[in-house]
Amino acid sequence: MARELGKKIPSSKNIIRAVRISPEVVFVFRFPPDITRENALLPVDVFSLKGEFLGTTELSEVPLLISRRTMYCVRAEADGNVYLIRLSHTLTL
Repeated sequence: MARELGKKIPSSKNIIRAVRISPEVVFVFRFPPDITRENALLPVDVFSLKGEFLGTTELSEVPLLISRRTMYCVRAEADGNVYLIRLSHTLTL
């Protein structure tokens, strides 16, 4: 049975979780190395709009939108309320 289940696992896995394009750079969010860890930071590769690799950083979540200096994220509370959170950011790569 284990052999049959092993055949159903694809040989290549998608490591990209999301891509966000800001006016200045492209953020490529990857899945964390240990997906079983709760609240694991997401590795983020940053590229210029021309495709040049600028560096890697980590974020706690994937924002909905990234503008020039702001990231917008959604947070849900236990009581069911949903909030749009505005976070300032600067690139220091």
